[in-house]
Amino acid sequence: MHLLGLKLLVSYILNSVVMKRLFLFLAIMLYGIFSFAQTRESWAGIYYYDSNSYGVTQRDSAEYYRVVESNNSFNDYYSKSNTLRATGVVSFVDAADDANTIFEGDFIAYYPNGKVWIKQFFKNGKNDGEFTEYFENGLMKQHGFYKEGILQGAKTLFDEDGNTCKQLEYSYDTTTKEPVWRDVTTSDLKTYTAEDGQVIRAYAINGLYVSVDVSYQHYYGKYYVLQLFVQNNSPEDAYFSFKDASIQSSAGQIKMFSSGDYLRRINRRQGWAKFGLHAATIATAITLEAIADEQFYRQGRHHRRTFSRDLVHDMSIFLIRQSAVVGNILISGMFNEARAKVANNNIGYLQNYVIKPNTSITGFAYAKYNSNAKHLLVNLPINGKVYQFPIDVANIKSIDSE
Repeated sequence: MHLLGLKLLVSYILNSVVMKRLFLFLAIMLYGIFSFAQTRESWAGIYYYDSNSYGVTQRDSAEYYRVVESNNSFNDYYSKSNTLRATGVVSFVDAADDANTIFEGDFIAYYPNGKVWIKQFFKNGKNDGEFTEYFENGLMKQHGFYKEGILQGAKTLFDEDGNTCKQLEYSYDTTTKEPVWRDVTTSDLKTYTAEDGQVIRAYAINGLYVSVDVSYQHYYGKYYVLQLFVQNNSPEDAYFSFKDASIQSSAGQIKMFSSGDYLRRINRRQGWAKFGLHAATIATAITLEAIADEQFYRQGRHHRRTFSRDLVHDMSIFLIRQSAVVGNILISGMFNEARAKVANNNIGYLQNYVIKPNTSITGFAYAKYNSNAKHLLVNLPINGKVYQFPIDVANIKSIDSE
C-alpha cells in the first residue's frame, strides 16, 4: 500500500500543470545553452598583419601579430620587439584586413615603450563609452564619449605639454542618428596670427575649420579672387555648396562666376572663338598642355607662338600659379599641425564638393569687381549652415605681382 501510494503521488506530481511548466522551462534553457555553445564561434589562432593592417602569412613580414585564445580574448604583439601592443576580445577576426575585425568590450593599446596609447570600449564593433588617447609621454592627447559609434558632445584635444588646444563639437538627432550642425554666427569667427605675422580669420565649429582670403586679380579684367580652405575634422561628410555661395556688398550683390562662366567671360572679351578656341577647348588645352608649356618657357627657350597658343599658355601659367597660391595660403599658425595629419585636395576652381572626414580642400573662385563696394560679406554654405566672412575692401591686397 505504501509503495502504491508513493507511485500515485509521483505520477500526480509529474502530471501536474506546475511540473509540466517546470520541465518545459528547463528543456528550453538546456536547448538555448546547447545552441549557444554550438553557434558561438571561436577565433582561436595566430594572425599576422603589416603596417597597413593587411594580413600577411609570416611573422618576419608582419608589423604586429595577434594571439586569440579559445574564449576569443586576445593579445597583440609588436613583431620586432615582441612587446604587448593591444589586449581585448574579438567576435570576428578578418585575417586579410584587420580593419574589418570586430572588437567587443574593453580595449587597450600600447606604445612600443609599454606606455598606454588608447583606452576605449567596443559594443558590436563600435566605440561605445569613454575614449582616451595618450601621447607617448603619458599625457592625454584626446578625450571624448561615444554612443554606438557616434561621438557625443565635445572631443577635447591636448598638446604634448598637456594644454587644451581645441574642442571639436558634434551633436546628433537621437532618433534619426543624423548629425545636427550648429548654427554659425560671425561671433564664432576667430582671428589668429601666425609666426610670420600673417593674420588668419577662421571658424572652428561643427568639427570644421573654414577660412577664406579675398584679394584682387587683373587678368582679362579685374576680379575679386576668393581662396578657400576647409578642413573636416568631424566623423561625417561635409557638403560644400558652391552654387549657393554668394557675396553681398555695400554696393549690392556681387556676381560670383562658376569656372564655366569665367572661361566664357574671357572668351567673349578676347574673341577666342575667332581662332577656334571655345571654353571646352581651352579647359582641355589647360589640362593637357599646362605643365609642359610652363616648363618650356621657364627654361627660357622661345619660339614663334600663335596668338591662340599664347592665350592658352598664359591661362595655363595663371591657373598653375593660382593653385600654388591657394595651396600655400593659410598653411601656417594653428593649421600647421592639423593639416599635416589629413589628406589635402586642391580642387582648383571651386565647385560643389563633398569633403570627407579627415580631409581638407583648397580652391579658388572669381567674382565681379565693384569699385563702389566698401565692404563685402562672403557667404559659404556647408552642411546647410552659412559661414559668413565680413571683408573690409580697404584691406584687400592685389596678387598680380605674385
